[in-house]
Amino acid sequence: SNTFLLSFLGALVLRKPGAGFDTQIYRKETFSGLITKWSSFVPKSYKYNAISSMVYRARRICSTYEALSTELDEIRDISFINGYPKAFVESVIRRQLNMQLTPPAIKPALDEIDTIVLRVPYYGKPSQIYGKRVAAAVAKQYPLYKVRVVYDVKGRIGQHFTNKDPIPTHLKSGVVYEATCPIC
Repeated sequence: SNTFLLSFLGALVLRKPGAGFDTQIYRKETFSGLITKWSSFVPKSYKYNAISSMVYRARRICSTYEALSTELDEIRDISFINGYPKAFVESVIRRQLNMQLTPPAIKPALDEIDTIVLRVPYYGKPSQIYGKRVAAAVAKQYPLYKVRVVYDVKGRIGQHFTNKDPIPTHLKSGVVYEATCPIC
């Protein structure tokens, strides 16, 4: 055919002689469709962002409504396979598309507000309540400061495994890779 394809950085560029270019999302054959499972013990915002970022990417890369529609169907399929409720996925897609299609309201210039990042270990609902209470207390006492709560998931499963197998002593090379000066 007269169509030329180029996959580049997650985008598939279709060149049509005399008709220009079309772009759509490209996934390798090895793409497994695995995203954060709905049943994972992580903040709901992580799950929202997993879907939201895919929709944003589709909106930015797909050059035709047909390609966008196909990609949104693919996002729905990936989400459902990973256990996401249909209503949640549809609300994220709707919200993300509305954000991009309606221009943001122009806000009048206000005093400069400093943002403070507060890392809170994630233990479910108590962590969210704690984060909201701290943010509300700071907002009440210091209106020129905004607290951004970041939930930190401790004890990831990968921390319990080593990346390398231990090398038996008799197979080690004996090369010194680093030496520190006792005076320095």
